[in-house]
Amino acid sequence: MTPPSWPEQLNPRIIRCWRGRWPPGSVEPARYLYEHELVVVTEGICTVRVEKTAHRLSAGEFIIIPPAKHHITTTADDGVCRSCIHFDWMHLPDRPATPICCFLPDRPDPNRIIHPPAWAQHPLPPGSFARQGPVPGIVDQLFKRWAGEDPVEAATSRSLMQELLLRLLWSQSGAQPAPQDRATHLAYLVKDLLDSHIDKPASVRTLIAGLSFTYEHLCRIFHAKFSITPLSYLNARRLERARTQLPNPRLTIAEIAFANGFQDAGYFT
Repeated sequence: MTPPSWPEQLNPRIIRCWRGRWPPGSVEPARYLYEHELVVVTEGICTVRVEKTAHRLSAGEFIIIPPAKHHITTTADDGVCRSCIHFDWMHLPDRPATPICCFLPDRPDPNRIIHPPAWAQHPLPPGSFARQGPVPGIVDQLFKRWAGEDPVEAATSRSLMQELLLRLLWSQSGAQPAPQDRATHLAYLVKDLLDSHIDKPASVRTLIAGLSFTYEHLCRIFHAKFSITPLSYLNARRLERARTQLPNPRLTIAEIAFANGFQDAGYFT
């Protein structure tokens, strides 16, 4: 059995959000994080050095900084505006709170570091970044919901975080979209046709002939999804509809039979 892909397992928890503008020449001292941090540059240019690798980021670019890796951020001549989101790849609300960071020469407490699950290594190697499209709009909405007083809005900020990570990482990770369940789609097409013709005398074979698949194939799919054959389902729907009409003294058995697609009143009886 194929294990779920990382997009199917992604269920992020936002730990904290902060954003701001840093003037030209600003230097943030070397520090360690306890969880992952997504940094999105919305204006200006900055350089983020993670361990020994420097990443120059301009507007529209992002970096995901992993925990327990020391990093330094410096801004260029025009300064920089950044939006920063500390997050965990999985929503586990019972995890204890962590500090924002610790600065060198101190080292983070190894017992408090939030390590990513194994599948989170696939979307993007730690310390990588890529240019992306209309990310700031989602980031603005996320910050607004996260900081709002409405608890429902705050809760839905997690879904925006999930969307944001998917939009940023999908193309870099080589993830493939989940295959469409065409069998279920076909089964429901058959069901819709049967539901819309319970009062018609047409046979099941005639009703589903226009779906461009063999009658036998469609019957197998329908039975696999609904545990009943199309004919049994159609008869059950017709009989249920007829049962609601039987108490009406103005209708004969034959009239009720014909009104529900039964051509033989004796068979209906």
